[in-house]
Amino acid sequence: MMRLAAMVKDGDKKPSLEALQMAARLMAKKAHRELLAREEQGSGKAG
Repeated sequence: MMRLAAMVKDGDKKPSLEALQMAARLMAKKAHRELLAREEQGSGKAG
């Protein structure tokens, strides 16, 4: 969570909870897309 806050941080202001939630959702979506892409590549090679 601290790492996430550092990424969203703007100058000396603390990021709002909403900003942290948005960043966390975007990171989770990106990770999910990457995982699906890896699984597709893996199943393509096995077949």
